[in-house]
Amino acid sequence: MERTKDYIHSGGITTAVDPGVIITPDMYQQMTNILLDESLPMDYWLIPAGNFTYSMAGYDAEKGKQLAEQQTVQFASIEQIQWLPKYIKLFSDGAMYSQLMQLKDGYIDGHHGEWLQTPAELEDSMRPYWHDDYTIMVHANGDLGFEAAIDIVDKLNAEYPRSDHRTGFHHLGITDVDDIPRAVKQGSNFSVNPYYTHILAENYSANGVGAERAEVMARGRSFIDAGGLLSLHSDAPMAPAQPLSLVWAAVNRIGLSGETVMGPQERISVDEAMRAITIDAAYTARLEDQVGSIDIGKQANFTVLEQSPYQVQPKEINQINIQATIYQGKVHPISQSNAGMQMTQTTQTALNALNQHQGEHGHHHDHDHDVCETSLLFQKVISAM
Repeated sequence: MERTKDYIHSGGITTAVDPGVIITPDMYQQMTNILLDESLPMDYWLIPAGNFTYSMAGYDAEKGKQLAEQQTVQFASIEQIQWLPKYIKLFSDGAMYSQLMQLKDGYIDGHHGEWLQTPAELEDSMRPYWHDDYTIMVHANGDLGFEAAIDIVDKLNAEYPRSDHRTGFHHLGITDVDDIPRAVKQGSNFSVNPYYTHILAENYSANGVGAERAEVMARGRSFIDAGGLLSLHSDAPMAPAQPLSLVWAAVNRIGLSGETVMGPQERISVDEAMRAITIDAAYTARLEDQVGSIDIGKQANFTVLEQSPYQVQPKEINQINIQATIYQGKVHPISQSNAGMQMTQTTQTALNALNQHQGEHGHHHDHDHDVCETSLLFQKVISAM
C-alpha cells in the first residue's frame, strides 16, 4: 500500500476514482492508516461494487442497494478518502485479459465469453439505483455486453426519465460502432482503457478475436465523432497508473511490438486525449466544478511537467518527466517520474495467466481471497511461465 501511494503520485495524479470497491473493516483501517500516515497529495474517491452487494443480498435488488449504502456509512470517509455521493458500479460481461468479454459474433477459436452479471441481473440490480437518481458506472468489455447495457439504460430511462444521469460505460474493449450513437443519445458517457490497444491488439488479432475487431479495440475517434464524452482510465494494474501513458496510447495506438499502428482511424488528438484525463474525466465523477482545469474557484490541484504534451512528438508523450504535483496549493516533488513495471511480452503473459487461472481467482469472482493468497497465486503463475 505504501508503494502504491508512491507509485500513484509518480504518475502526477491528484484525483483518483476507484469504482467497484469491496472492502473489509481490517482492509479499510489498514488502507487509511497507510495512506493518511503522512501527506497524501491526492483525493481518493471510492465507489461501491453493486454486483457484490446484490449477490450478498441473495439477488434482492433493494437489499443489495441497502448493503452498498451501509458500506459507505460503516467505512466513513476520512480526509481525502471519500465515497463519491450516490455512485455505484455494476457489471455486464467478462474481462479483456482473460478473453471473457461477450462478443456478438463469438470468438474465432470457438470459446465463449461470460457474464459477470447477466442482462437480467444487471437490469434488476440497476433499477433501484436508477429510480433513486444514482450515477451508475457499468463495466462492459465486449460489443454484446455493451449493447445489453445500452438496452437496459434505454428501458430504465423510459420507466423513469432522467436528463442528467451520466451513466458511464467503462473499459469498452470491443464495441460495435453502430451502438455508440444510441448511447450518446441516451446521455451516457464513455471511459476507455486505451492501453488495451497497445498490450492486446496485436495478440488478439491472431488469437481469439481476429484482426477486424482487435485492431479497433478501445476506440477513441468513434466515440468523439458521435458526439460522446470520452475519458481515459488505467484500471490499474491492467494499465499503468500514468495518465500521460494513457494519452500516448490513445494518440498513437502503437502495438506491443512497437512496429504497428492498430486501427489508425481510431486515434484521437493530443488535445482530446488531454481533456480525457482532466476536465472530461472530472465530468464523469461530477467533479468538474472542483477539479479538471485551472480556474478561479476550483481546487489548486495540478501537475508540473518538464515538457508540454502539445509540443513534443506524439510518440514521446509517455517519456515526459513529471516534476511535481500541486495539491491544495502545496508543492509535492516527485523523485522518480512514472515509476512502475514496464509492460512487455513476459509481463503480459503473467497477467493473462493470472486472469485465466481456474479454481483460485478470476472466473469464480468469489472475492474471498486475501492479499497473502493473491501473492502466492502470483508466484505460482510466474513460476509456471
